[in-house]
Amino acid sequence: MLRTLTVILFVVLLAPACGEKQPDTSAAPADTARAPVPEEQTAADTLKSRPKSLLEYSTLDTCDGVFEGSYEEEHGEIIVRATVLVSLKDCRVDAITFLDSTSLNSEAIKVIPERIIETQMLPVEAVTGASVSSWTIMTATALALGIDLLDIEEE
Repeated sequence: MLRTLTVILFVVLLAPACGEKQPDTSAAPADTARAPVPEEQTAADTLKSRPKSLLEYSTLDTCDGVFEGSYEEEHGEIIVRATVLVSLKDCRVDAITFLDSTSLNSEAIKVIPERIIETQMLPVEAVTGASVSSWTIMTATALALGIDLLDIEEE
C-alpha cells in the first residue's frame, strides 16, 4: 500500500513539472478527424510566383529574329567588349553568337551564353574569376533584346 501511495504521489507531483498534457479523449474518432488540407496551388499562382522570363522584360515586339547588342567596360587599362547576335525562336533565346569578344575571358564566353539559353533568365551566375567578362556578356545580351537590367534587379 505504501508503494502504491508513493507511485501516485510521484505521478501527481512530477506530471505538472514536466508540462505534459494529457491527450484529449473527447475528440472525434481518428477516421473522421482530419487535419486541414492545404489549398492546391493553381497555374495562375505558379505564374505569379515564378521569376519572369527574358522576353517579359524586353521592348521587342517580336518573338523571332536575330538581334545585335554591344557593350564595353573599362577594367583598369583594359577595355572589355562584347558584341553579340542573339537569336530568338518561338519567344526563347535560341543562340548567342559573338561578333566581338575583346579581352573577354574564354570560360565566360562559353558558360554565360549556355546559362542564359538554359535558364532563359538574366542575370545568370557569373563565372568565378571572370565577373567583368560575365557581366559584359549579360549586358550585351540584354541590350540586344531591349532589356534594361535595372528593371530586372529591382524586382
